[in-house]
Amino acid sequence: MRPRSILLLIIALVALAFGVWQFVPDDSAGDPGVELAERLRAGAAPLPTKPGGGAGQAPLKVQVYRVEPQRLEEEVVTTGALKANEEVELRAQASGRVVRIAFEEGAPVRQGALLLKIDDAELQAQLKRAEVERNLAETQSARAQRLFAQDTISREEMEEAAADLDVRQAEIALLQARIDQTEVRAPFDGIVGLRSVSVGTYLTPAVPIATLQNLNPMKIDFAAPEKYAGRIALGDAVEVMVAGTTGPVTGHIYAIEPRVDAETRTLQVRARTPNPGGRLLPGAFARVRVVLASSDDALLVPSIALVPGQLETRVFVVEDGIARPRTVVVGARTATQVEIAEGLRPGEVVITSGIGQIKPGDAVEVLGS
Repeated sequence: MRPRSILLLIIALVALAFGVWQFVPDDSAGDPGVELAERLRAGAAPLPTKPGGGAGQAPLKVQVYRVEPQRLEEEVVTTGALKANEEVELRAQASGRVVRIAFEEGAPVRQGALLLKIDDAELQAQLKRAEVERNLAETQSARAQRLFAQDTISREEMEEAAADLDVRQAEIALLQARIDQTEVRAPFDGIVGLRSVSVGTYLTPAVPIATLQNLNPMKIDFAAPEKYAGRIALGDAVEVMVAGTTGPVTGHIYAIEPRVDAETRTLQVRARTPNPGGRLLPGAFARVRVVLASSDDALLVPSIALVPGQLETRVFVVEDGIARPRTVVVGARTATQVEIAEGLRPGEVVITSGIGQIKPGDAVEVLGS
């Protein structure tokens, strides 16, 4: 054979032998002990073990929370608006020219105080004439009664004189009512706002004069989620915080709307709080806190410690370095914690990190211990 053919034959045999060797199973493949021995003979570091707490594996490092009894206040935190205890827009009942303004803007007034007067000169003149006619009718009625007693006139004539007197008195009462309508008086104690009229203004009932507001106490209107509808009750205390004030003020619920709003699914609630210094103003935005229930020995855990399931909720507790699942019953919630009503005892340690990686029975190492 020629040398070139011999060389090609040798190369083919070597390639065939190499291919056969590739498909022959290695008994030591996948054996951690053999692999570790080979690495050690080669002077390499041993392969790192995977965390998870299985046999021969390093414990999983976790953060924990020790469960201890503490005070819990179940609360509703929402927003609301301040309203005056009483509020009205002052308007006149009659039309006419303003002849007197008897209040200072922003000043307190007492119930019944005269605030504004409309010109009533024509009505006063009509009243005087009516009074004169009434006096004459009184004299005629008295004379008719004497003549009737003397059988000089008939009963019908006497009754006509008495009826005429009644008409004159009714006219006087009507005129007096119309004169009263030319006066605007305070319907309750309060503070008058800024006026929109001046002396000489021709006033009609459609023109607002000013506002009158009673600011002590103050009302707070707020809405609570419908799930609390059966728990919020008359007399419950509320804590109200308003921007610009030095601290919260306390009030009490005194009225609850007897239905849930179908659009917002909330319950409308109204509370009342003292406002002796007048520091709270109507229309202000308020943060409202209602305490529904309180306990001094509640067991709380961070919300991130919960492992929710379809049928139950669990947490992992650390017992002798092992993660043990525990079924719990959840109670009230706060912004960051959850009350455990059943399933935990004081002093137990709950895992709060790596929840998605932990399996029951895994070995764990508490960080910081």
